[in-house]
Order: sequence, then structure tokens, then C-alpha cells
Amino acid sequence: MARTGFPTPTEIQLMQILRDAPRALSGAAIVRQGIKDGSVYVLLSRLEDKGFVNVTRKKSEYAGLERPYYRLSAKGLRALDYGRDLGALPAGI
Repeated sequence: MARTGFPTPTEIQLMQILRDAPRALSGAAIVRQGIKDGSVYVLLSRLEDKGFVNVTRKKSEYAGLERPYYRLSAKGLRALDYGRDLGALPAGI
């Protein structure tokens, strides 16, 4: 079921991490940026449902398993811009 609505403050923090990254990030890389380990995949799943994040899967060096990598989508970037323009986000975001 697709979720709608503006991202929560924690989702915004995660979206900013993705926006500022030079390439797609794994969940582990996002955790190293300051998002709590227990919530990162829940947040990413919500953001994917809302259309704010794109997910690609790439083979890992560990037993050939696929690992998801995350990038901010165009819709996610527009949401950050919209929130900043409305004054809903702190300055500098």
C-alpha cells in the first residue's frame, strides 16, 4: 500500500544524506551517516513507498547476494525543495 504525505523529520534527515551523496548508498553506509541501525530499513521502505527514493540491487562480494542501494528520486528532491520553500525545513537544507 503506497503511503502519501510529506516526509517526517527523520525521513527528511535520511533524504538529505541521500541528496548529498555522490552515488547510491547501501543501508550500512546510511547508518554510518547517523541514522539509527534499527530504523534505517523501515525509513527507506517508507520513502520508497512514497516515491521519494529509488532502489537498485547490485551483486555483493559476499556469496553473490544482491544488496540494495538507495538514491533520492526526483520526487524526493522536489519534496525537499518544496519543504524549504514553505519554510518547513531549517535554512541551509
